[in-house]
Parts: sequence; structure tokens; C-alpha cells
Amino acid sequence: MEGCCGLNVKAQPALTNKGQPFIAFADSCHTARPDTTTSLGKTVVLTPDGGAAAYLGYTRWGVIGIDAVYQQSFWCVLRSTGRLGPATSIRVFPDEISSIWVTCSQMLLGDPAMRVWRRVPMTIRVRHDARLRRDRSLRVVVAAGVQPLAAARVTVRGGGFFDSRKTSSDGSVVFAVPPRIDTNLLEVTVDSPDARRYRGVVHV
Repeated sequence: MEGCCGLNVKAQPALTNKGQPFIAFADSCHTARPDTTTSLGKTVVLTPDGGAAAYLGYTRWGVIGIDAVYQQSFWCVLRSTGRLGPATSIRVFPDEISSIWVTCSQMLLGDPAMRVWRRVPMTIRVRHDARLRRDRSLRVVVAAGVQPLAAARVTVRGGGFFDSRKTSSDGSVVFAVPPRIDTNLLEVTVDSPDARRYRGVVHV
């Protein structure tokens, strides 16, 4: 048994949520200990047929009660930003001692840059030329179904060239590629909240 979470790690809890990982926040002591192979955090994150994509818990004793305020803020920030990092970095404790203790004893098992979807992700439609035009311009058009998708983040990189912009109200954005870049292939990525990332290439 670990902390007061009521789970016995040695019994190897059966997690059958393969393909649907969860994010766990444990307001419970010792559940994210890095110096043991049987911590609850490690068990649920490393479970091959299910388990968690990320786990946030205490390496030692936790500030239970006060920590409930932080837990509520964690889920609110996670929903608004869609990233683990900003949500785990906030500190909203009423006194300095509690804040210092939690900062030093809490641990995230997972990738702080991981994107978190708030609903089933949609697949966006992206159009661009397969080969760079003679005037070195590259136009990218993004849509969600048949509707233009504004404010999608489009990034083009390769051969020392890097440019990242958001689409306009008509779902398009235009890049001007320098005449001399050290590559014959540019990578195009498109990101938008609650959408699967698009990856494509443009020949130079």
C-alpha cells in the first residue's frame, strides 16, 4: 500500500485501458518515489496494456488538505493551456513553507511538453504545393472539415530556415523562403487545439 490512495502496487492492479491513457494526480504520500521500482507512479506509467500517460504525486510526505487547492488549479490550468508543464508549475499555497515543501517533494512522471486534448481530436485538412514555387513562396491552407481554420499554427523548417505563423481568417498563411537554404526538403507542421498534428514536406 502506498500513502493513503488505497492501491496495493504489489498486487499489480489490472489496468485495461490500452489506447486510452489517463493523467493521474495523487494527493497522497510516497506515490512518486524515484528511489524504488514499485512506486504507484512508475507502475501506472510503465504499464504496457494501459495505465497513465503522466502521473503527478509526492516523493515523500504530502501536504494533504492544502494540496487539494493546488489539485483543483492543476486541472483548470491543464484544460485552459492543453499542456502538462504550465499546469504542474503553478503554486497557489497560502503560506511559503507549504509552497517550498510541495515544490521540492512533488514529482511529475511524464513529458511536461505533452499536449493534452480536451475532447476527441479532429483531423484537419491541409493543402500546400508539393514543390516550392519559382518565386520562393509557400502558401498553406488549413480547414476543419469544409470550414477555414483560423489561428492554426503553421511551421516550416529545414536547412537552417525556420518560420512559424498563424493562419488568417480564411485559413491560409504564406511563407517567403530565402533563395539559398541548405536542403532540398522543407518540413511543414500544422497544430491547432484539439486537432491531430499535420506533418508534410515540400520539395525545394
